[in-house]
Amino acid sequence: MLDRSIPFRVLFTRTSPLIPTKIENDIVKGLKSADLPMFTAHLNERQAFKAVFVSRLSLRELNSAEVNGVATAQKNAAEIVEELVSHLQQKEAA
Repeated sequence: MLDRSIPFRVLFTRTSPLIPTKIENDIVKGLKSADLPMFTAHLNERQAFKAVFVSRLSLRELNSAEVNGVATAQKNAAEIVEELVSHLQQKEAA
């Protein structure tokens, strides 16, 4: 309709940080076979991400004494941001 392609990447959210489920593996396999671009990092299921919405605070503002896994959630979010920035820089350079 617009005669242009819109760059995109699939981001998996709420995935298990330890062991991917069979369903997750099947979905990833299906998307890979369709040759869709995907983020390598996944935004995992973490209590800290849920607490962001409940407390209306950012990850940096959460109290790690009150919420489990704040540091791990911050690291996970940083991985997503780093990968996104890397893809944008590659797109800009092309």
